[in-house]
Amino acid sequence: MFKKLAVGALSIGIMFAGAGNTYAAESNNLNKNIKDPSTFYIKPVAQSIANTTAYLSGNTLTLGIIGLGNPFTPTNYQQVAWTGDGSEPGNNNVLAYVDAKAGNGKDVSKDVAWSTVESKIKTDYIYGWAKSKSGTWYGAGKTPKPSK
Repeated sequence: MFKKLAVGALSIGIMFAGAGNTYAAESNNLNKNIKDPSTFYIKPVAQSIANTTAYLSGNTLTLGIIGLGNPFTPTNYQQVAWTGDGSEPGNNNVLAYVDAKAGNGKDVSKDVAWSTVESKIKTDYIYGWAKSKSGTWYGAGKTPKPSK
């Protein structure tokens, strides 16, 4: 116990003394060009804002992708897909596809027979994917595999 207290006190002392180029009252000089602090923000790491859903009712599995960044139209997307192994959609891992159509909102769903997709789900999750107009697949989250 004494060793932990000594190490903690030493760490705090080093921090306040400025050793190791770290200061307790150090100012952020990384953004010198920002004149108005209210305009400063931290850019988030690129990630999908969409969520994947899966609901099982009887033998019908309803797959969904909710909250796409843009309307699900051919102007923005080619298609969405769901996989059962976490990798990008390919020939053998796709549970279902939906092609983009004019007039769709930001949510997409598809009903499939559980008996036709159950063997393709290789993990504890179902993964959603959105294919941009440029042809790049973007992850749209994952949801736990439903159980019968």
